Amino acid sequence: MISTTLLFSKAISVIDLDIDIQKYKKIADAFDYKRTHADLVNMSKSHKVLDTPKMKPLKKIIENNFYDVMKEVYHYNTKFKMTTSWLVISNKQEQSQYHNHNNCMFSGVLYLQTGENTGQISFTNYENKRFNLIPTKWDDVNCSEFRIVPKNGRLIIFPSEVYHKILQNNSDIKRYSLAFNFIPTGEIGADDSKATIK
Repeated sequence: MISTTLLFSKAISVIDLDIDIQKYKKIADAFDYKRTHADLVNMSKSHKVLDTPKMKPLKKIIENNFYDVMKEVYHYNTKFKMTTSWLVISNKQEQSQYHNHNNCMFSGVLYLQTGENTGQISFTNYENKRFNLIPTKWDDVNCSEFRIVPKNGRLIIFPSEVYHKILQNNSDIKRYSLAFNFIPTGEIGADDSKATIK
């Protein structure tokens, strides 16, 4: 009998929200955007979009679901603060580069407008592996890339250090996504590593 333990896993949590997504997509249209230098996508000039009055109800929904993930998946009872939130529009033939997020612990994305072939989100593992073996079946143990299909109202929460990218939008539909970052706050750690983050 084989007993296997998955060590040091990275959890990618997916929640399909039942919200008026068209309402928030219309609000997203009112923001100013700029072409990013590193990626071939358009990003909102504001990195505090969820702090605007019209977006505050959506921020509350995201925070409530975020805390559900913290309790049910990670078993954390820690308080967190959303530090940044921004919008990304991916037009036809546009995509981003692999990247991760610094100065935060958890990140996430909520899809406001998607369609077939508008570009999946791809997560990759840059661990240094000694040999490139091809398995007979891909699964959570041996995969080096994992993709999730975007869907209107789909919320994804993941550790900020995980590398991810928007795959190419191969449709005529503009792909709207709302990204955000969280850091822990209050008293964290123990003994000589105890700290307070405000």
